[in-house]
Amino acid sequence: MKWIFGFAPYGKNEFATDMMPTSREASLLFGFAVLAGFICFLVFWIFPNLDLDVVRAFANENGTFYLGADPVLSGLRKAVLFILFFFYVLVIGGGLDAFKHQRPVLGFTWEKWAYLGACAMLGPVLLVNVILKGNWGRARPKYLEEFGGSLDFTPFWVWADQCRDNCSFTSGEVAGVVMVLFSIAFVLGAGVRYVIFAITVLVAAFIAWIRFAMGAHFPSDTVMSVVLMLLVAVQVYCLFFLSEARWISKLNQKQLAKLEHEAADPKG
Repeated sequence: MKWIFGFAPYGKNEFATDMMPTSREASLLFGFAVLAGFICFLVFWIFPNLDLDVVRAFANENGTFYLGADPVLSGLRKAVLFILFFFYVLVIGGGLDAFKHQRPVLGFTWEKWAYLGACAMLGPVLLVNVILKGNWGRARPKYLEEFGGSLDFTPFWVWADQCRDNCSFTSGEVAGVVMVLFSIAFVLGAGVRYVIFAITVLVAAFIAWIRFAMGAHFPSDTVMSVVLMLLVAVQVYCLFFLSEARWISKLNQKQLAKLEHEAADPKG
């Protein structure tokens, strides 16, 4: 299945508009993400102390993070989580309503709502928070010996045993926000897509700064969150809008038949 590698064998299907990414554009984005991931690995392999050096800038001589318990940063983090929760609720409600009535909600068809939801569930929820953060074992900066803790530092590509749950790799907040923006960019027109991509980088950098300052993440955690979310967004996009997507057609046919039956027999 070629779309697994960023290539779609069928071109755009009936659910993709002319302004949405083509197979070629999706392939280029996939390749860019792979290249960015490789460069990230290369940089942190050549400079193994880079992660520690960056987060050390936010700690005092005793290893305590200046803003580790800062109420403003804690409030901003909570605001980010609330926005993500609201987005997920909106996606579920909008998608169900659009599918039920077979009409766009807020300008999005149910297929687009479903794409947004699938990206959110497969990227930030499943890949990052369940698979990686629950199993990778990389300790957060504030728990390391260098900062007054008792755990050892490990590079991001090493499957470690320094953490049992809610670990450092990768950043859940960055992944969540990045995936929301990336997935929205994919279903909007070409004129705003790369503006949203640029905004995504700036927002991700700001959230990353918050997490560094609180001693919760390393730079490589946040960079790899961006890389992984772009890879997931491209692949899910190919599945929804660049393959034949017969499963979508079948669902639509069944729902349209149900609506026609209800219109013909309101009491039935």
